[in-house]
Amino acid sequence: GGCDNQAKVWDLGSNSQQQVAQHDAPIRHMAWIQEMNVLVTGSWDKTVRLWDTFTGQSRVEALEHGHDVLALAFHPGGKRLASATLNGSVYFWDAISCDCEGVIDGRLDVKGGRLSTDRRTAEGSSAGQHFTCLAFSPDGATLFAAGNTKWVCVYDAGERTLLHRVQVSHNLNLDGVRDELSSRAMTAAGPVDLIDAEDSDEDPEAKRGGVRRPGGASLPGTGARRRPAVKVRSVRVARTGRTWAAATG
Repeated sequence: GGCDNQAKVWDLGSNSQQQVAQHDAPIRHMAWIQEMNVLVTGSWDKTVRLWDTFTGQSRVEALEHGHDVLALAFHPGGKRLASATLNGSVYFWDAISCDCEGVIDGRLDVKGGRLSTDRRTAEGSSAGQHFTCLAFSPDGATLFAAGNTKWVCVYDAGERTLLHRVQVSHNLNLDGVRDELSSRAMTAAGPVDLIDAEDSDEDPEAKRGGVRRPGGASLPGTGARRRPAVKVRSVRVARTGRTWAAATG
């Protein structure tokens, strides 16, 4: 699934395309309900759709959301679906009846530290406050949610309440870790660190610094003038339910 608004199903034995599922906007996430032979797709068209993998037809009407759908996760039994949207909400759906069981407003929970480019404080900023990855525990009792911040939020899936927040990094060299920044670093033209002095004869690559790649250029986001921001790209829970992992950076 991708930016062509389609989810394509392929037969690995014959290497042939079997079915195509269509959305009205790019598809952001997909998941399988193996017990029901159903493919679930979440899209920027603000819907989640369930597709029969044999016929390619939608099993039910689209599950409407008020904002773009960014992530999906299934209860291990395949009977409950969680979906995260652009406004910071997490929806819980009955995968059989497709009824909405409840909603978590996670904007305050996912809110992280202040970026060096933010003109507002972390408390006053509402930009980017949403989850981009979800994962259920093996027993389905808890839901792990994370996004472009320093927090991984753990929710009680039944009561839909926040149980715990885990900070994935305390590295102050990363952007978004500090809750407060000095106002002297922000000017009308933007952050002081990102403004090049006109009379400076210093080599641009030398000023940029950071992690070098072959040829001498800096890797994006690693230079001295723009620090990489802390974020969680994926979160997974072990089958034993005793450990979990988060991919960051």
